[in-house]
Amino acid sequence: MDILTMVKQIALSLFTRRKKWVIVTVSLSLAVFLPAAYLLSKEPPRYRTVTTIFLESKAQTSLFQEFSPFRPLQVQLAILQSGILAQSVIEALPRASVEDLILNPYSHDYWVEFQNRFRGLRGLPPIVESPERRALDELRSARVGFNASSGTGLVEIRAEASNPRVALDIANTYIEVLLARTRSFNVDDAKSTREYLAQQSAHVGEALQTSEKTFQEFTLMKGGIRLPDRVADIATRLNQLETTVAEVQANKSVSQTRLTALRAKLDAMPAPKTAAAAPTLQTQRLRPKLAAFEAQLADARTRFTDEHPRVRLLRQQIAEVQRELGDAVKDSTAADLAGSAVPAQDREAFAEMVAALDTAVVSLSGQESALRDQIAGLRKNLSGLSKDELEYRKLSSDVDTNRRLASLIQEKLGAARIRESGEMNVVRVIDPPSTPVPAINQKRLKFLGIALALALVIGVVGPGALEYINRPLQTEQDIRQSTGLAILTVVPRVDSRRPVFATGGENQIHEPRHQDYVLFVDAFRRLRVELQMLGEDMPLRRILVASALPGEGKSTITYNLALALGEIGKHVIIADADFHRPSLHRTAKTRNEKGFTDLLAGTSVLTESTTTISEQVRLAPRGSALSIPARVGLGTRRLTEVLVNMESEADYILIDSSPILLVPDNLYIASAADGILLVVDSGATRPRDLLRTKEALERTGTPIIGVVLNRAPLRQTNYYYKQYMTYYKA
Repeated sequence: MDILTMVKQIALSLFTRRKKWVIVTVSLSLAVFLPAAYLLSKEPPRYRTVTTIFLESKAQTSLFQEFSPFRPLQVQLAILQSGILAQSVIEALPRASVEDLILNPYSHDYWVEFQNRFRGLRGLPPIVESPERRALDELRSARVGFNASSGTGLVEIRAEASNPRVALDIANTYIEVLLARTRSFNVDDAKSTREYLAQQSAHVGEALQTSEKTFQEFTLMKGGIRLPDRVADIATRLNQLETTVAEVQANKSVSQTRLTALRAKLDAMPAPKTAAAAPTLQTQRLRPKLAAFEAQLADARTRFTDEHPRVRLLRQQIAEVQRELGDAVKDSTAADLAGSAVPAQDREAFAEMVAALDTAVVSLSGQESALRDQIAGLRKNLSGLSKDELEYRKLSSDVDTNRRLASLIQEKLGAARIRESGEMNVVRVIDPPSTPVPAINQKRLKFLGIALALALVIGVVGPGALEYINRPLQTEQDIRQSTGLAILTVVPRVDSRRPVFATGGENQIHEPRHQDYVLFVDAFRRLRVELQMLGEDMPLRRILVASALPGEGKSTITYNLALALGEIGKHVIIADADFHRPSLHRTAKTRNEKGFTDLLAGTSVLTESTTTISEQVRLAPRGSALSIPARVGLGTRRLTEVLVNMESEADYILIDSSPILLVPDNLYIASAADGILLVVDSGATRPRDLLRTKEALERTGTPIIGVVLNRAPLRQTNYYYKQYMTYYKA
């Protein structure tokens, strides 16, 4: 039997025969678990407040992207739910609120309590956590909750406490600490950049004043100078390239300064560190490759438009190399950060910033090199100009370059100042903490749910386990495993007509409603053949048909087996020895006046005690009730004399017995029989009942010749059913 069939059988048995067991077990379990769950879930009152914040994960404008403090949303959520942030909240909370976390806990560490009880039994001191640790665990496990809307950046923060004031304190403190926590890392980076840009702004401002003064003096002294038309375009292009080079160089210097400051900050942290990892082979290969692509792009732009396929291809190649170089630098930086004092929540942002700055420096270096080569080529075309014309072009280019550079640095300096002041917030409060309202005891709901689930599980698993241990026998394999007895035949359940053996059923095989009856008839023919073959090796004329309990079909088996033997001309006498509930006379439609009990009592002869069923089959019904003389006859030689007398007039004596486990009188008959045929009702007979019956019958000394599996589901137990039906229809 496969597992699915076994589970179905147990479930069917539970909800048909053991329904009361399930109801009683569930009711008793609920009576125990529900009060326990209610008492164990007792806790202080709850007040809840809710606030909504918005976490920006990308900048709202592309201007000054190198100063953007924004991080990926996953990083922001990790910071929000981190233990470091919760520890900062504990440190910032008012003392009264921290005491509420300690004195009115909602969470309970059952594991620590179990350990303390065990340690107490061993005489060891209990485990005592510090108040700060208890407050931190309570805050994270039971006082705050976060509900993030997927991909939107909106996060709902729920804070709960035993009184409204503490709930508001927790919510407000979380927001304040989160704002400060997300600003601190970016402010330090912006400070070093702002200081560098301030210095550069001063230098560029001085250079601009100097270049403007020099240019003004030159024009006053030399007068207006106009470059020849043949070189005017070249001079204009050269001025633009020199200005662009200055801007690229300024951007590279800013990025290099920020990168140096970040690495210096890492080196200054008081934590044991290993030596900085050397540049990997991948970064050594990608840096010159990126610089070469930047140079090719700068050269291509002098000859093609931005939409030209060559330019677009170079941009794609540059983006791909930048991504690979950024990943390589990020991985090596993350390895350096593993032993550093940088908080775990900031390491990813730190590594991403280092990777972005390193890639920017390499790209800008490649652009600068390409632009300088272009400038050198254009300067060769100005060799025919006079000394004054060359000086005029140089001074005017210096003025334009310094003006553009001063404007660029001022813009970057303004962005750095804004970032340093913390005005570029990545956390925004959408809804401030609401007025605290009473909240449902979630712990009680959880405990009651667990209690209900446990009651249902125990209510089903308990009876189910008992049902599994003593589940009914259903297949031939079940019987062999339980008893080791041979299965002589399997009698299918008949639904189409009255289960009485008759010939001529083969003609009705094509009618679906008669197919089960045809198999029913052939099952008894097989049983007949089995008995005849067994009779060749042992005397087998007196056969007791027995079962463990009533209602298993032994009377039906006895009656139909007699008809099957009569079909081949064997003379059979059926003796109804079911002394308490005789039924064979009703099956044969005869009267029950004199019978087997009268023969035992000696008050009747065989001819008076039997009635003819067919030409070869006679029935000895039970007769009168089991009297004292008849009961005495069971335990004396009178029983043997009756059976010998029957043998003189029949080839087979089939004896229908009472249930063996209920009526012990039939053990006398079992000892007087030649063999015992044991009937098992498929899906009803229990293994323990069958084993007890087998043991009782074996003590009589009469062999059990085999088992008849009765009322078996046709298509579930008869493996050859389809082949059998195909053979008959052919």
